[in-house]
Amino acid sequence: MKPQIRRAVALMAIGALAAGIAACSTPQSDADQVTITISGPNQWNSDPASFGPEWEAQIARFEELEPNINVETVVLPLSSFSDTLATQLSAGTASELVFNQAPHEPYMVHALDEYMAEPNPYVEGNEAWIDLFDENLYGPGNSVTYNQEGNQEFVPFNVFIPVIYYNPEAFEAAGIQAPIETWEDLLEAGEALKEAGYTPFAADNASQGLMWTLEVIGDQLITPAVYDELNVFDAKGEPGTNYALTAKDWAYGVKTGTVKAAEIPEIRESLELLKEFYDTLATPNWSGVTGSGAAVINQADFASGKAAMAWGSSFGYATVAEEADFEVSAMPFPTITDETSEFAQEDHLARYGASIYGTAYVIPSTVEGEKLDATIKFLQFMTAPEHVSTWLAETGSFSALLDTAVPENLEAFVGSDWLTPRQLGGAAIYPPAGSDGQALYGGYLLGTKSIDQMLADLQTSWEQVADQNIDRGGWTEDWATK
Repeated sequence: MKPQIRRAVALMAIGALAAGIAACSTPQSDADQVTITISGPNQWNSDPASFGPEWEAQIARFEELEPNINVETVVLPLSSFSDTLATQLSAGTASELVFNQAPHEPYMVHALDEYMAEPNPYVEGNEAWIDLFDENLYGPGNSVTYNQEGNQEFVPFNVFIPVIYYNPEAFEAAGIQAPIETWEDLLEAGEALKEAGYTPFAADNASQGLMWTLEVIGDQLITPAVYDELNVFDAKGEPGTNYALTAKDWAYGVKTGTVKAAEIPEIRESLELLKEFYDTLATPNWSGVTGSGAAVINQADFASGKAAMAWGSSFGYATVAEEADFEVSAMPFPTITDETSEFAQEDHLARYGASIYGTAYVIPSTVEGEKLDATIKFLQFMTAPEHVSTWLAETGSFSALLDTAVPENLEAFVGSDWLTPRQLGGAAIYPPAGSDGQALYGGYLLGTKSIDQMLADLQTSWEQVADQNIDRGGWTEDWATK
């Protein structure tokens, strides 16, 4: 070998060695990084740019543990996230993690059953990821766990339970003792609060508060009338029974003519009480108040002290407490008794139950390779008790995991009937995919639609929801294919 060539080879070897040493002593290059994006509505505050400091801190903890993974967030407006994400999922352009309540078909997202059967690497000794969850909230005991094809497709980071936030100073000024126990007491409290200068209940034109109110009313009045006759399928859609009526139960009832809105007096009564609530307690001109977030319904009026009560999510407590000029307290929604309705059941108190309609995400089927691996890791991290406990406490969230602590702001609800799961399935009152509660019920509440027309529209909604669920589920029984 010529001297010049030997010198060149030697220099190349030295350069390669130096590069190797540099690679071992410096952070990984951008080429080694994997970026995943979370897209969903802001459930914690009204900030259009951030899910809040608790979220940012949690992401930082994950990135410290997994330095080759970057996590970004896209905050979508509460009023339009559903349409935006549904369009992206359908077009195959959605980000790596998508809020699971966006309308979609099972083929658009990854089934997670295979992953759930494997260990969660962030939990020492775990043999199957699914074993970390309370099966009554997420698993075989809860039909919401499974999509129409019987697969698990989302992972819950927390569980949702709505609460009634109230202003103790307003209650004291009006001479009201908390918690308010019955519907009659609620109406009386409303009059006292008005006399004291407060709006009794904050409301806006988003559908959340409306639907939560109807869910609680309907569970108390409608459930006893239809539960036994409609409870014919288990959580996975097989013949059997389930604690709560499933979407398939309700589709069966609609298609067989077992349930007809105009022929069930408990339905009419529930709608009449819903209108009474809005007419006597809600923010004046509530239909013109733009919904700002699920932390608290009409957060501006409540946090400013103008309204004395407001629906809100349990995990919105930190945001509410920070913005209010008073010490925020919470209570369950009052119970309907026989003083209000002949259909009230003495042993059926107001209840909602913790549900996995909280913070939960799906992975679009277009996500593959290292991005899919990174996304699964993030889901596993968010459901490892050791790594999610701080976030749960800071956001005031109940968990779907076993043996996790109850946040301080929710301790008063432990052991109450409010935590007992509802038995009335959402298909009984929720509109078809692609629509919302305001579109279905708003005209009736504003007085532009009679209750008879409302019942007719509700029956139409039931038919549409049943058809959608039959199509998605691929149900082939005779009642479903007629």
